[in-house]
Amino acid sequence: MASGDDYLFNMSKYLLELSLVQYRMNQYSASEIAAGALYLSMKMLKRPTGWNERLSHHTQFVESDIRSIAREHFKNLQDAQMSSLQAVRKKFSLPKYNEVAKFKCDVQRRKEDSTTASSMQEE
Repeated sequence: MASGDDYLFNMSKYLLELSLVQYRMNQYSASEIAAGALYLSMKMLKRPTGWNERLSHHTQFVESDIRSIAREHFKNLQDAQMSSLQAVRKKFSLPKYNEVAKFKCDVQRRKEDSTTASSMQEE
């Protein structure tokens, strides 16, 4: 069984790779895209620390800076299942990547932040 950090790492990589084929992601810098993927991964996996001062210091982004990018990542994740481009999804369905693409997002939208996934369950 993989550690929690492996899941977080692979989920972040999955979100990053899904963003590579999305033209709308070109408006963001690579560091913004990476920070948004990490932020969304932490939310989806219910990391208790959240986006803390240490992450803000190392990324130079505060949480409010990356919420809109996380929304885009979440749209990519929602669209991945129906996309004609399935290579990334198949890759991250392998045990080597902790089968993170097989996780199903159970979304609860809040008025102030409609992008965070409240929980994930294995399909």
